[in-house]
Amino acid sequence: MSKYLNKNLKIAIIGGGPGGLSLGKLLNIKGFNNVSIYEREKSRDYRIQGSSLDLHPDTGLKVIKECGLYDQFKKVSRPEGEYFTLMKKNGSIEFKLPPIDMISQYHLGFSKPEIDRGQLRDLFLDSFIGNESNNNNINIKWNYHFESLKFDNLNNNFKLKFFNTDLIDADLVIGCDGSNSKVRKYVTNLEMEYSGVTLITGEIENAKNTFPSLYNLVNGGLLFVVGDNQGFMSQLKSDGSLTIYYSSERSWDWVRDQKLKFQNDSISLLNFTNDQLKDWNDLVKESFRFCNLDSIVFRPLFNAPYEKRWKSLTPGITLIGDASHVMPPFSGVGLNLAMYDSLLLVNELTNPHHKFLFEALESFESKMFDSSFWWMNNTKVAQDSIHSERVVDFLKSKLIGSNDLLVWLKLNFINSLNSCTKFLHLTK
Repeated sequence: MSKYLNKNLKIAIIGGGPGGLSLGKLLNIKGFNNVSIYEREKSRDYRIQGSSLDLHPDTGLKVIKECGLYDQFKKVSRPEGEYFTLMKKNGSIEFKLPPIDMISQYHLGFSKPEIDRGQLRDLFLDSFIGNESNNNNINIKWNYHFESLKFDNLNNNFKLKFFNTDLIDADLVIGCDGSNSKVRKYVTNLEMEYSGVTLITGEIENAKNTFPSLYNLVNGGLLFVVGDNQGFMSQLKSDGSLTIYYSSERSWDWVRDQKLKFQNDSISLLNFTNDQLKDWNDLVKESFRFCNLDSIVFRPLFNAPYEKRWKSLTPGITLIGDASHVMPPFSGVGLNLAMYDSLLLVNELTNPHHKFLFEALESFESKMFDSSFWWMNNTKVAQDSIHSERVVDFLKSKLIGSNDLLVWLKLNFINSLNSCTKFLHLTK
């Protein structure tokens, strides 16, 4: 299928998460006038949209600016979410790393402000509504659960089948449908692989009142507790709830044997988690008891095959984000890369050097792999280090440095600077 590049191409984006919405927004800005986003959820308010995440200046935050949403982003993001505390399983604090308020609150330099996933999605969705100045030609279709597609040789386009709908035409199909992508099989035979690590997650609602001791220690940011080659994390969301994570290395045989039981019996999962954490400090070992039982989830983590590039099996179909290169969350870049992929793709679709669609897609995929492979390797190093005896030294070297004197000077400088800027009413 050799289609000429033009802005009348009928583009189908499968998946309405931040990656798909970023892509739709950028295509809209660049003047593509026949773009549809197909999302399987029934409506934008159908369910709570995940946990808190930070946007990085060279990827996710860059896309926010390219989309013209930076001012709106600053109104809802949380600079204080950068606060980081490292604790050992016995309750001793290794270090507390506050953000530099002048940098984080004014979004300067290397700031990585936090925002809830749902708030980020709403930024994009709201930008598609009633904004004639942007010449919006984006259709967001809810309750469209992708099932299959086929190529129509007669009309030189794709026929997309969704559950309970008629066939839909498309010239270009982009899978933005996450790690369990239904589009991926049309692009590559490479399957996702189990990473060796499994998470158990939960949600503590109204944590300030229900579990104030943990809430205060998190201090608006992220608490990371380590021990026995395992990890416990707690992170604040904008609604005052805490998301908690228990991370451990488990064999695939164990996951396969336990998965069905844990996915259908929250009480068994809670009891298992409490047993695993029984020798940890009181804050950690009590944490899952404060969770809404329905929020406790068993999550084996997967990654795309390392260092393996694919060339699309079906010209005219490509992937971005987790659908292409899912990785565990230990470098915190998954969503940032999904958004950045959208920018790379739109840059190639509007590159005047490309005459045909396949040229733009091949160039995009090459750049996407260059970017994602570096982060996949970085994430693998982080995952292995976090689940090892060297975790404290690893996190210190990554975040504050390994020289004790310099660390002491750095932390005291940050605290003193923050006190001064607050005294001068330059920061909150």
